[in-house]
Amino acid sequence: MWQAWVNGILGIWLIIAAFLIGKKAWQGWTAVIFGIWLVIAAFIPSLQAHTGNLWNDLIVGIIIAIAGFGALGKNG
Repeated sequence: MWQAWVNGILGIWLIIAAFLIGKKAWQGWTAVIFGIWLVIAAFIPSLQAHTGNLWNDLIVGIIIAIAGFGALGKNG
């Protein structure tokens, strides 16, 4: 149950941050932090209802973190 809340909150926040006009450095840092958060959440046993949750959090977390680092390279 908590996994769904974590993924939902992160998804909503990332959608809002992606559509904000005028890219800022904090958006890149936010993406990096949330990506790392998802990777860490993948290894918390109480959050894993299914094996798919682990792989989803790992893959999406890595993609979000890489995108955040890419945004930092452009915006500082």
